Amino acid sequence: MAAGLALFDDTSRGDRAPEWVERAVVERWDLPRGTEARLVVLSENVTFRAGDLAVRLARPGYGGGAGHARSELLWIEALRAAGFPTPAPVRGADGELVQTISSRDPDAPRSAAPDPRDMWLATATAWIEGEVLEDRADFARHAAEIGRLTARLHEHASGWRRPADFVRFEWDLPEMVGERARWGDWRAAALGDRERELLEEAERRAKRSLAERGVDAADRTTDRWGLIHADLRPSNAILRPDGSLAVIDFDDTGWGWWLADFAAALTFYEHRDVVYELAAGWIEGYTETARPLQWADLDEACAWSLIRRLTMLGWQQTHRADALPPDLWAEYQPGTLEVAARYLDDPRALVR
Repeated sequence: MAAGLALFDDTSRGDRAPEWVERAVVERWDLPRGTEARLVVLSENVTFRAGDLAVRLARPGYGGGAGHARSELLWIEALRAAGFPTPAPVRGADGELVQTISSRDPDAPRSAAPDPRDMWLATATAWIEGEVLEDRADFARHAAEIGRLTARLHEHASGWRRPADFVRFEWDLPEMVGERARWGDWRAAALGDRERELLEEAERRAKRSLAERGVDAADRTTDRWGLIHADLRPSNAILRPDGSLAVIDFDDTGWGWWLADFAAALTFYEHRDVVYELAAGWIEGYTETARPLQWADLDEACAWSLIRRLTMLGWQQTHRADALPPDLWAEYQPGTLEVAARYLDDPRALVR
């Protein structure tokens, strides 16, 4: 568990936030006194619902600081101005997109210097009514729409004139697998020697495929690399009462390879049969809106899916079990072995 998030060890989904969170949220966004904040999800960050707001707290030291958080919301504002379906950022009472709140004990001596480990960055968006797509039994039926929405994001990112101070992190291979992996190294998982060898071999095979496609810093052309959502999957899409989808949770937004967003759309389901419907639907929707995908593109997409599966195995080592539905959590490590074996047997299996 990452440092800072331990403050919420006793807080489960639906529980009220600690008093210091509620007090600060009411103050920063000038909400009615007595407004409750209740936990929605705890993952890299912590998200609460407070009245008509979704308030996210970024743990101290994670995500690059206030400039990164502000840049995320500036892109969301630009997307909304272009008609993209996503909740509106809500500025604080002082007009700022990013607020700083402290988890420091209010009884601590006032003379003590602020501790950076106590300082949390808080942002808010309008709460959006609807159903989390992943919670529906038929969520895969909407895969084509997720592909279309992803293509629209890529199109917007390609043409958007970003503010001069815009800054976000990268999602290149070193940030996904290995010692520098942003969410943890999959090698920290409890694996037997043969299991570890299987995953190592699959990683090497996927990296070789990506290298053959020119995935390196020298080929970051705008038709392959740019600003990506990096986590647009059924759990980050809201099915609204009118039947349309809205996209949430841009906190993983960063610079990456376009086709890594294909891999993101399949996250946590690569080992289940539904993955084939998800993959086919995403490709159908994406190619309706963006350029057609050739076999070489699909080879790259499948390689990214294997890399993403390993990325999230690393993620599992650093997160609470309630960050996922219990069945997906329990299946994830053994399922990763199945995914790796399938990839080695047929690297294009997802798109046959």
